[in-house]
Amino acid sequence: MEATAIADTAGILQQLAAADHGLDARRGEVSAALAALVASVGQRYHLVPVDVAERLAHVVRAVDAATGYRR
Repeated sequence: MEATAIADTAGILQQLAAADHGLDARRGEVSAALAALVASVGQRYHLVPVDVAERLAHVVRAVDAATGYRR
């Protein structure tokens, strides 16, 4: 996985957080926290344990599938 994919995913999740916040503040907070987590782990992707990297890759693939984005 490349850093660009992770950064793109964090950006998409941040956009989702902004939209979610307009619907439900708590839901927006959850989405914003997920976006921040993805961004933070993504900055250290090559240093995190393998299971964490695999989970991050799963999040990237799930967001790609949900948005119809093909890498």
